[in-house]
Amino acid sequence: MVNCYAESHRAYHTLKHIAHSLEKFDLAKNLIRYPAAVEMAIFYHDAVYAPGAKNNEKKSAKLAERFLKNLGVEKTFRTTVADLINSTTFLSSLETHDEKFLHDIDYSILGEEKAVFAEYESGVRKEFGQLSVVEYQKGRRMFLETLLVKPSIFLTEFFQKKYESTARSNIKKALKRLG
Repeated sequence: MVNCYAESHRAYHTLKHIAHSLEKFDLAKNLIRYPAAVEMAIFYHDAVYAPGAKNNEKKSAKLAERFLKNLGVEKTFRTTVADLINSTTFLSSLETHDEKFLHDIDYSILGEEKAVFAEYESGVRKEFGQLSVVEYQKGRRMFLETLLVKPSIFLTEFFQKKYESTARSNIKKALKRLG
């Protein structure tokens, strides 16, 4: 799994992203119902990552399930982890308490300070280096605008209080830079 995050086409979806996510998990783990499942989902949620692919999460969930099965982990836990990973698709309707926390942990980068957010933006652009500037800007603009029209980017009170305001500011500035 570690090798997955070291693939040459990755600039943002790396072990650094996992470490960042685990730091945010540690801040909120006492609020999460099944912290062991969420933590395992963090490790595997981007294990398979091809920029623009529609099945990254599904493949990552299957990889996690296989790994856990080989360890002899019970089916209920394996299924919970896989469901959490599958919930990280951009258009998922997040229903469970822990799915919302996993989403917020994953998106917390949006509410980081200016330099950290800029590094994230740069990494995402590198991962989509095969796209022309115009194609990238169009897709990125759509993604960011979709976030801004939501009543809240973050789905849990904990992350809303901590990151919502800064995330909205970062996204607005990013949109201005995109033109």
